[in-house]
Amino acid sequence: MTKKAIVFLSFIGLICSFVLINRLQVKNFTVFNPVNPKQIQEVKSNLVEAEELEFTALLCNETRVPFDEHTNTFFVPLNMDEEQWEKVEFVSGQPEYQILFEEDVTDQSKQELIAENTKVKLLVFDQQFWSEYYITFTGLPIIDLATNEGFYAAEEITGTAVFYDTDFTIHGAQQSQYNGHIRGNTSRMFPKKGYKINLIKTNSDGLAELNKLSLFGMRNDDDWILHALYNDDTKIRDRLSMAVWDAMGAKTVSENSYYGPKMTYVEVFADNSYCGLYGLMEPVDAKQLNLAEEDYLYKRKDSGGLNYENFNESKDPYEIVNGFEIKAGKMTSDAWKPIAELALLTYSSDEAYNFYIDERADIDNATRLWLFLQLITGHDHTAKNVFYVAKYEEDDYKFYFAPWDLDLTWGSVSVGEVNSVYTAFEKSVVDDRIYWETGNKIMEMNCDNAVEKMQALYSDLRNSTLADENLEKIIAELDYEVRFSGAFTRDRERWPKGVHANDTSELIWYAKERMKFLDTALYDFSLFGD
Repeated sequence: MTKKAIVFLSFIGLICSFVLINRLQVKNFTVFNPVNPKQIQEVKSNLVEAEELEFTALLCNETRVPFDEHTNTFFVPLNMDEEQWEKVEFVSGQPEYQILFEEDVTDQSKQELIAENTKVKLLVFDQQFWSEYYITFTGLPIIDLATNEGFYAAEEITGTAVFYDTDFTIHGAQQSQYNGHIRGNTSRMFPKKGYKINLIKTNSDGLAELNKLSLFGMRNDDDWILHALYNDDTKIRDRLSMAVWDAMGAKTVSENSYYGPKMTYVEVFADNSYCGLYGLMEPVDAKQLNLAEEDYLYKRKDSGGLNYENFNESKDPYEIVNGFEIKAGKMTSDAWKPIAELALLTYSSDEAYNFYIDERADIDNATRLWLFLQLITGHDHTAKNVFYVAKYEEDDYKFYFAPWDLDLTWGSVSVGEVNSVYTAFEKSVVDDRIYWETGNKIMEMNCDNAVEKMQALYSDLRNSTLADENLEKIIAELDYEVRFSGAFTRDRERWPKGVHANDTSELIWYAKERMKFLDTALYDFSLFGD
C-alpha cells in the first residue's frame, strides 16, 4: 500500500471517529459508568440485602457530593440549561464499598431527569451486604454545611461549608470554615431557619480571619445570608422585586454602587440532611453601597424614630434614634446626628421641608424608591426594611435609600397568627397605597417636580420592564429556575407545612392588575385605597 493511500485511510478513519464521537455526544453518552446487569444479578443473589449501609461518600469527578441520609440519596448539581450531559464519573469514596448503576442514565434526557426530580438507582455493596441508594441531579448550586452544633439545634452554628456550582464537575467545589447565626424576626419562628453566614479561615498563626470567596457568580466576600423562602408560596417574590428594582433604581445612585440586595437560588444540606430551597443573598452593606469611611448606613427596624410623638425639636440629636440601628460608620459622639436631622426635617413645617429636603435627601433616589414600593405593594416597608444611607457630600450629609426584605410583596401580606406562616395572599390590596414617610412627603409636596418625574419614569418602565408581557416573562424565567431544577418539589416534600403554590397564576394576575391600577392611580392619587 502506498504512503498516500495510508495517509488517506488514516484521514478517513479520523473523520469517522469524529462523526461517531459527535453522534455519541448527541445521544448524551458522556457518563462513564457502564451498566452490568449480570454483575448486578450476582451481587443481589450472593449477598444479603440491607436496608442501608454505612456508605455516605460518593465521588463525582473526584469530588465528594452532598448526601441525604434520610432518603439514601446523593445530589449532583448540573447545568439545567444545556441538553448535553456533562462528563461525569462516579466512584466510591469508601474503599470497603463498591458501586454499580442499575440503569443507563445516558439514555434519558438530562433536563427531564432534573425537572422531574428523578432518583437514579445506585447499587452499593461490600463483601457481605448490598443496599439500594440513589442519585438526584439538580439544576441549582448546592451549599453543604457540616455543623458542630446541629443546623436547627442552636442559635449559632460553626463548621465547614462546601459550595458546589453547576459546573463543579469541571472546576471542582470551593470550601471554607464558617460561623453563623439564625436571622430574622417573625421568620425565626418558622421551622425552616434562615442564617447569616460569615466565611473564615485559619491563618499561619492559628487565628481565624475572614475568607472572601466569590460564590456562584456573586461578589467576592465573606458575608452571606441564607434566606429560607419559607412563607412565599411561589419562592420568587424576592427575585421578582429585585429584577424590577435593578431596572429602575439599584444602579442609579453612584458608580460602583448597588442600592439593594442580590440573590441567587441554592439548595442547602446540613449534616447529611437535605434542608431545602434557599436564596443566597449579598447583604446591603458598606461594600454593596460603596460607602466611604465617613458615611453611615442606618437600618430601619420599626416606626420608632420617624414618629412625631417620639421625635421633636427638643430631642438631643446626639441620642440614639429609636427604630434604627447603625450598620456601618464610625461610632463617634455624632453618629446619630444625620438620621436625627432627617427625622426632625420630616416633621417640620411644609415650607421648611420644601426648602431643605433637596439638601438633606436625594429626591431622585427617594422618588424611585417610592415608586418601587407602589409597584411591588411593599406593605412591609412602611415602617421597616428600608436602609437610610447618609453620604458625606459638600461638608454635610445627604441621604439615599435602598430596599430590603422583599418577600411580603405582590399581594403577599402579614396576617399575624391567622396561619402558621403569618402570611396570606390578598387580592384586595391591589389598590393600596404604600406610605413611606420620606417618599410620601416628597410626592405630596411635589418637591423638585417629583410627581412629574415619577410619572415619566413609570411611563418608560411600563413600555419596557413593566409591560405585561415582560413581567410575565420575568416570572416565567424565575419559575423555571425553582421548578425545573427540581428544587421546588424537593422543598415541598421537605417542608409540607410550608406554602407552595401549584403555579404562578395568582402572582401573574396580581402583577398585571397592579400595573393596570397604577396606570391611573399614579396620575390621580385619590384613587389609592388605604
